[in-house]
Amino acid sequence: MMYVDLNPIRAGIADSIVNSDFTSIQARIKEQQSAQPDNPTSPHKTTPLLKPLLDFDGATHTATQSGIPFHFADYLELIDWTGRAVRTDKRGAIAETAPKLLQQLGISSDAWMRSATKFSKQYARACGSWAAMCEFKTRQGGKWCRGKQYSSKLYQ
Repeated sequence: MMYVDLNPIRAGIADSIVNSDFTSIQARIKEQQSAQPDNPTSPHKTTPLLKPLLDFDGATHTATQSGIPFHFADYLELIDWTGRAVRTDKRGAIAETAPKLLQQLGISSDAWMRSATKFSKQYARACGSWAAMCEFKTRQGGKWCRGKQYSSKLYQ
């Protein structure tokens, strides 16, 4: 998945993950942004002709896992780090001077680190924008979400 998501950067067609057209990472970022409280459209329902992307559900147990076995935020950091690696056999890379993906998405590094180190105290099974967390909880059959205060700090 990461290989395909980084193809436009490695080919020198795009300079960032956000600008990598026709990739699943760009679609996922757009879904996250469209799920903000001021735009509560449900993810995976924008184009009925396309098969929906598999969800990241790293917070669930392996017996009940139905998606990719780690958190989306971890994938964002990993793909940003990997995309910055300069390879002699490839034309492009994310420039070291480019803002980190978290910065591009408006996520402060302090809020990110608090979330990463105190996840279980701040959230219950899911982390993301408040609207996305509540939509996830509804899909999972839950009645309430936990972490609104931390979510609003993380996803400003």
